[in-house]
This record gives sequence, C-alpha cells and structure tokens, in this order.
Amino acid sequence: MCEDCKSIADEYAELLAMRTRALIAAQEKVEELTHQLETAKRQSADWERHAKLGMPELILAWLDSQVKP
Repeated sequence: MCEDCKSIADEYAELLAMRTRALIAAQEKVEELTHQLETAKRQSADWERHAKLGMPELILAWLDSQVKP
C-alpha cells in the first residue's frame, strides 16, 4: 500500500474510533437522562396523588411513609 493510502486509512480508522467513542458516550447519556425522566415521572405521580388527597388522608399517608418496616 502506498504511503498516501496508508495515511488515509489510518486517519479513517482514527475518525471511526472517535465516532464510536462519541456514540457510546451519547448512548450512556441517553440512558442516564431516561432514568432521570422515569424518576421524575414517578415523583410527579406521587405529588399529584398527594395533591388530590384530603388533609386527613394526606397526614395518614405521610405517617405511613415515615414508618419503616
């Protein structure tokens, strides 16, 4: 293989490796953000449920949450 071809092949391999690392990092970030979104949705549902409760039910729910089995 000529030197120019080898240089181009090496550069392509380096660019491909950089792209692969960037895609892996992006996928990890997507997974992290998806987990955070699911957590936020659960918390939102809990807050909505508590907001719809009356005061006595809210106090009972809070007391129940403080009891650790």
